Amino acid sequence: MIFSGSYLLIIFISKQKRIQIGKLGLIKFGSGYYCYVGSALKGKLINRVKRHLAPPSLKKIHWHIDYLLTSFDISIIKSILITSLIREECIIAQTIKKLSKDEVLGFGSSDCNCNSHLFYFGDKEPFN
Repeated sequence: MIFSGSYLLIIFISKQKRIQIGKLGLIKFGSGYYCYVGSALKGKLINRVKRHLAPPSLKKIHWHIDYLLTSFDISIIKSILITSLIREECIIAQTIKKLSKDEVLGFGSSDCNCNSHLFYFGDKEPFN
């Protein structure tokens, strides 16, 4: 079966750090839990998430999330798949924004009108 839709990556950063995120520049990330919202249509949902879970040495850095995931002390705790035939990434991001403590401005949202697709939850793991 081929799946399209959106996905959430629950990410844990063990200690505060500054990371160069492509053209966004050097961004300070506090320690704690984050939720990233992404999408993959045309049946590429599972492969997109597998790509994010792969070791950094096996992939070319392309998206903002790739820059973040190549850093040490950062790990994906879980992934959540949301299957859909239409793009719902921005609707999901707006909902998660309301649940989060903060957002990383411009992260993952260069192809839409959202402020961000990466949200900070502090020391409480979201959706646990």
